[in-house]
Amino acid sequence: MIGKVYAIDPQPVDPTHTRWFGAGVLVTLGIMSQEFALLVAVPLLFLAPGKRRPVLLAGMLTMGLLTLAALLASTSPRLVWDALFGSIYYTTTDTLVMTLHLHGTPLVFVARILPVLLAAVISWWVVTHHRDRAAMPTTMVSLVAVSLSLRLVFEQNIFGYYYMALAVALVALDVLGGRIRSSLAAWLVMVSLVYLVGPSTTFVQLVRTPLGHDALQVLTPLVVLLSVAMMTFYLLRRAGMREAVSWLAVLCGCVLVWPSTRDPLSGGVSQLWWQILLVSTGVALAAYPLFEMLRTPHHVSHAEAESVLVVPSD
Repeated sequence: MIGKVYAIDPQPVDPTHTRWFGAGVLVTLGIMSQEFALLVAVPLLFLAPGKRRPVLLAGMLTMGLLTLAALLASTSPRLVWDALFGSIYYTTTDTLVMTLHLHGTPLVFVARILPVLLAAVISWWVVTHHRDRAAMPTTMVSLVAVSLSLRLVFEQNIFGYYYMALAVALVALDVLGGRIRSSLAAWLVMVSLVYLVGPSTTFVQLVRTPLGHDALQVLTPLVVLLSVAMMTFYLLRRAGMREAVSWLAVLCGCVLVWPSTRDPLSGGVSQLWWQILLVSTGVALAAYPLFEMLRTPHHVSHAEAESVLVVPSD
């Protein structure tokens, strides 16, 4: 007697579950290394579809418990607390928050809690009023970039490497748009110049190298030549006035930051004003797609809205 063999197909696995679980794992690892990664977790929690949000939370919780167990088994609870929550300390860095002369709990609230709360409010507003467009890749990355920029607004100390997370998000935003904006390139050049030439941790590391002082003297003239070349290129096109203005701003910044005793403006601009200038323009670069979404009528189709939200040329 020959029996029949029936093949039982396994239930297909939804790949989006795995992706959202993996996103939760990566977000938790980011938070464990740097607390400001919470500013990435907040928009993701709002942007995740209803059925995927528990999967995202499960990934975060699983990795969080495993990491905490490993840390507690290998070190003291005090060191774990310091590693997870960091510290609020004072330096000579001149920032907006430091001008408020806050101490203790008020400083912790403004520098640590307020950016997370604002990121949650912005994310909630975007998802509530533009639910059909909130899941677009450009909108998601723009929202993450805006959230990351809030750290630079409310930080009590700002060093050059603090801009790294926002810079990566802005580059990813432009990659989604299919073109690196000239204004973004100018912003990256200016941030690098200010915190390489100016007094920062990056400056200290550079001057310790054998050719560090020579590099400081050469760096600004090279950026001046680059700015003039870019301005000339865009002006010759006769259609790149906005791009030319971006590089004109970089040229003006070179005059202000030039490390020369003959330059009366050198060192005359405090880090507070550099924070206002660089952070405000960084926020504008990050928020552009969100502003465009506000201007796009609700009756526009999903594909048309995506084409509008893609980062255009300057």
